[in-house]
Amino acid sequence: MTKTQLDNLICFSFLFKTINYQEQSPDYIKEKWDSYIGMSIPNTTMHLDTTIKWKDFWNADDTLLSIIDFLQVNGTIAFVKDTPSDMLERFGRIFDIESITNKSYNGLHDVLKMALNTWKESNLRDYNLCLLT
Repeated sequence: MTKTQLDNLICFSFLFKTINYQEQSPDYIKEKWDSYIGMSIPNTTMHLDTTIKWKDFWNADDTLLSIIDFLQVNGTIAFVKDTPSDMLERFGRIFDIESITNKSYNGLHDVLKMALNTWKESNLRDYNLCLLT
């Protein structure tokens, strides 16, 4: 895993921990997925109840459901208690980690960037270990 791939996953996770994904349109979620993760969305057959509720609310098609599953599971952990390796593990349950784009995307607001950098500094050892795997 490269630094850019790890940073993209962390930024995507952090963004949707700071906003309620259930209030976000499918277009917005897809845009952020394409920008930060940049891989095709695998189709899974099992989905959480909250994922189905989101789909029904937005009248969305099935293409984003695996992303919503990830956001639901990922969002249940308070960000301050989360670690980079925890995020990788949860992401890897659904998606291929190595398929994350290696193209950097700078889409976070400056206030979120500062909070994210503070969090990364407090998890620097775990962050660096993730880069070795």
